[in-house]
Amino acid sequence: MLLTILCLTAYFFTTGSSHSWLSCTRMENDNCLGYIRNWFKQPSVPFSRDQGWDQRPGRSVANGGLVCGPKQTANAQISDGYSSQYPMTTYEAGKSYEMQWPAKNHARVSNPDRGVQIFIGRGPGLGDDYSHIQSKDSWCQKYPGLCNGFYGGSGLGDSNCSPNQPGVDGADCRGTFQIPADLAPGVYSMMWWWEFNSGEYYNSCFDVKVVSSSDGGTVTAPPGTGDKNDPCIAENRKPNQCPIFTADVGDNGIALVTPPVTIPSAVGAAFTLKVRYKVTQSTQIVVDVLAQNGANTDFYGGGLGNAVAVTGSGEKEVTITIQSPSPRQNGGIPPALSDATGVYIKTWIVPTSQFSTDTDDEPWINELTRFDLPVSTGQALVSCDEDVCSLNNGAVKSENGSAPDAGRDFGIALGIILLIAAVIFGVLCILAMAGKIRLPFIEKCMNRDNGGKSKNANKGQDVEMQSDSSHKYMAKNEKKTTQV
Repeated sequence: MLLTILCLTAYFFTTGSSHSWLSCTRMENDNCLGYIRNWFKQPSVPFSRDQGWDQRPGRSVANGGLVCGPKQTANAQISDGYSSQYPMTTYEAGKSYEMQWPAKNHARVSNPDRGVQIFIGRGPGLGDDYSHIQSKDSWCQKYPGLCNGFYGGSGLGDSNCSPNQPGVDGADCRGTFQIPADLAPGVYSMMWWWEFNSGEYYNSCFDVKVVSSSDGGTVTAPPGTGDKNDPCIAENRKPNQCPIFTADVGDNGIALVTPPVTIPSAVGAAFTLKVRYKVTQSTQIVVDVLAQNGANTDFYGGGLGNAVAVTGSGEKEVTITIQSPSPRQNGGIPPALSDATGVYIKTWIVPTSQFSTDTDDEPWINELTRFDLPVSTGQALVSCDEDVCSLNNGAVKSENGSAPDAGRDFGIALGIILLIAAVIFGVLCILAMAGKIRLPFIEKCMNRDNGGKSKNANKGQDVEMQSDSSHKYMAKNEKKTTQV
């Protein structure tokens, strides 16, 4: 009896103290084509890694639980919540789509089967307004295609996770949901909802562009919004194109300026990246070169020793040197960077007060923001090329990543026009003083200099006085030029 109690206690301890989130809003052929809101700011790589995405409303649907957590609040511009690497998805009304989330030890613990639900905001363009939803049961009765019987009604039986067994933190869970056929086209707020155990709720918020079935799902969204024909999603992008990043990062935000698509792989090779930042306290910028070699994440350069301290906002260069990977804790030897798979640059920031160069202190646990950029490896650094995907709310970014300065361009143009006008005026004055052309205001000035004597002079005297006045005029200008 005691053994049974101990076993049950251990079972529920390992399976009940977990959490989860929606990691992919549209999974096709094991490729993720859409993500939850703001995922790009601190993505979970791999998808089950804890990055604070588990949002716990603490209330049921009927009691006002349909609210988005602080990491997933709506952005003023919907596209600001997504990037080319982690885009917003597009659904076609009436079609079904597969979604993914980590089990977090809950592949077989729900009894009875509470399922997983997708809730849709009140209307297109209305944001996170779920006031029209009174309860989970009434919603599922109206839209059964949005309510997935996750455990197949079998309680502790089979689930849609792989592997289908308890105590597996990173088990890959999938669910298929049908978008209502009568949903009007537009951009909607949606919410993924999973009640692990009774009263234990988790949700994730995301934005979706819905197109009508008559469009065939081929309507192209603006760059960065994730439509399947969007020129900025991974499968449609050309080599060396820059990923989207915001020109003006928000509080505790970071972005790579002109990010690389290829980095050198030789040990000892160094390259420099420029990081744009805006921080609210003294902060350290850290850049790591990592690779996801199967189940192992291996370190190849940069790191805590190369951290750069910053305050306020601006841009900072960080130099990274490639090094030989350290042996793994399990004794395995990582491959050389040139042979590694899943190579990416991790740029992250952490408060200086919580920073340490000692890896045993694990300062990355306190990271404020993280930006992962997949790259290839080669002999030298290759930076991306600017293109339409580098637009920021319609303003093309300049070479340093910021929007062109309209005032500066106007000033340059005006200066050129004034210079040309000055040159033309000078040429006319010289010709007038040489007697080649007549300019009344030049003649008036010369007559004034000579006290008006030329009025009573004969033609020869007039020419002589004009010549004399010309010398005086030029002398005056020479004197003024010398003074200046």
